[in-house]
Amino acid sequence: MHLWMTSFSEKGIRVGGEEYYNYASCPTRLWLFHNNIIADSKNEHILMGKHLDETSHLRNRKTLTIQGLCSIDYVVNGDILEVHEIKKGKEATLAHKYQVLYYLEVIGELTGQDVKGYIHYPETRQVVELTRDPKTVHHIYNEILNILNGKCPKPSRIPICDGCSYEEMCWA
Repeated sequence: MHLWMTSFSEKGIRVGGEEYYNYASCPTRLWLFHNNIIADSKNEHILMGKHLDETSHLRNRKTLTIQGLCSIDYVVNGDILEVHEIKKGKEATLAHKYQVLYYLEVIGELTGQDVKGYIHYPETRQVVELTRDPKTVHHIYNEILNILNGKCPKPSRIPICDGCSYEEMCWA
């Protein structure tokens, strides 16, 4: 198995799209996830997200998985390569945007092609368009490394705690 490397993942710690998502969500969640501490897989939010992923945009599905880096819901190859993610919720969150920006950087670096990203919200039929932002992706990567190289951050009660798959672990 070949593990792809990108310019911002050469420091020995593998960081993928979920780390970018978790970075914007909660540093404790980021650290736990990256250290393979498994959360409640029966969490209703996880199950709803999986259902949405399995039932939305089926005719467009061309899932792209790059082992250790990303699993993109679907890709459209045209004049510009398009990365599409389907998300639960009613509007774009910073976590969704950071995850897709990371995907754009990975695909852009590996292919050398122009790439755009789209986040789809089936519940509201909203689509958010993103363009590559290497500076932000590299900055976040360094921030993620700082968190991962330390001890598990102490949890603090934030809005994402309600419904988080790690909630019982953090607040037991």
